[in-house]
Formats: sequence, structure tokens, C-alpha cells
Amino acid sequence: MVKVFLAYILLCQPNVGQRDAHQIAKGIVDASIIYKVNPRVILAVAQVESSFRPHIVSQKGAIGVMQIRWKVHKDNISDLAYNRRDLFHPYLNVICGTRILKQYGINKHFRRALMKYFGDTGWRGRAYVRKVIKAIREFDEWFKFHKEEAKRGD
Repeated sequence: MVKVFLAYILLCQPNVGQRDAHQIAKGIVDASIIYKVNPRVILAVAQVESSFRPHIVSQKGAIGVMQIRWKVHKDNISDLAYNRRDLFHPYLNVICGTRILKQYGINKHFRRALMKYFGDTGWRGRAYVRKVIKAIREFDEWFKFHKEEAKRGD
């Protein structure tokens, strides 16, 4: 699946380097196994949060692919990311973001967990959930037509 996610990431964000895109794709696959979170959900959150850009920082200080706020989440991820700078590593950022999603109950309370991850349970949070669902559907649609070539890496 790493090849599949890599192909999709590079299609959506061609400016992401091959190395960073591979780290993101590998992080999605590994995090899905470690935390038992659907990899399509992780991919969609990364796409909505950062468009797969690993070095982006938001105005609120959210960092990287999964847009993690160190001040908010450091207690939950300090065994993985020892400092704020670690969150710029694409693989580690995906692992940390997935852990946070899992802690918010993504497998049991999908919408509520996404709104909590986004930091808003009002209309902005509901709009965020719709964006993530749309991103999942877009990947599913792409995968339906490109799964064989993506698996080969063509």
C-alpha cells in the first residue's frame, strides 16, 4: 500500500519531494497498523490539514503533514517527538497525528474525533468533517481506476 499512497500523494501535491512523499506514505501504512486506524482516514486528514506539505506551519503553530500543535499535544506524544522540531519529520508527524486521532476515538466516534482533532465542535468542525469525508471519497474514486498502476509504481 505504500506505493499506492505514494502515487496518490505525488498526484495531489507534485511539489512534495519523492523522499518526503515516501515518508508520508510509509507513515500512513505503519500508523494504520500500530494504532488500527483506517489508512484512508489518515491519508484524508493529512490531505485536508496540509495538502501533504511536511514543512508547513499554521498561524496557530500547527506543524507538518498532520498539523500538530506541540503546545496542545506534547504530553500525548512526548515519547515519540521529543521536541517541536521533531514534528517536521513527515513519518513521525503522521505517526503522532494518528496517535492523537486514536486517542480521540476515531474508530468509535468518527465525526466527534475529527471535530476534536480540528479543535472545533461547531459548524467549522462539521465543515472539516465533510472535507475529510470528501477526501476519502476522492481517494477511493482514484484508487478504483488506478490501483493496478499504483501498485506497480508506474
